[in-house]
Amino acid sequence: ASEVVDAPPVCGLNATLFPYQAQGVEWMHRTIDHTGGLILADEMGLGKTIQIIALMLITRPSNDDPALIICPTSLITNWRNEILKFGPELSVLIHRGPQRAGTARGLQRAQVVLATYETVVSDIAIFSGVTWSWLICDEAQALKNPDSARRKAIASIPRRRTIPVTGTPVETSLLNLWSLVDLAVPGLLGKRSEFEAEFPD
Repeated sequence: ASEVVDAPPVCGLNATLFPYQAQGVEWMHRTIDHTGGLILADEMGLGKTIQIIALMLITRPSNDDPALIICPTSLITNWRNEILKFGPELSVLIHRGPQRAGTARGLQRAQVVLATYETVVSDIAIFSGVTWSWLICDEAQALKNPDSARRKAIASIPRRRTIPVTGTPVETSLLNLWSLVDLAVPGLLGKRSEFEAEFPD
């Protein structure tokens, strides 16, 4: 691993990061510039959400190219509250329910859009009409199966930076890891067939 430098404070972050969080944010910021993606796989309780908020404050999304955070329904309110608390300069739109946007333009009304996996899959046509500055997939073990309609739909979304966020990147087989890595940095681990042949589980 490259040497970790002292991380400067994040402008607009309404919190003081622990040293390991600040170093993580600095490493992710430098890494994603080169790769376009990475996996954030800290264990539960180590502050993955605040690190993502810090990253978005360093490279800020705009209404034209917002950040998309996809998560289970149970975490939507938590993400909204954490962004309002720690990154109050970022505007947030929750896309769900009968009043949700019906066009891609309707998603471009805030810097951060929050949506569930189910809603993104059912509205994939409009989500594909935006080039997202960030695609954050929380509880990304939901995308561990590369054959699932959910994984295929989300992999098709145009984006500049991708971060699957999970405490469990490998649950049942090495193919889980291939699925998440290939979402974050397409092609990094080669073709699926080659990966499965070279690394039998």
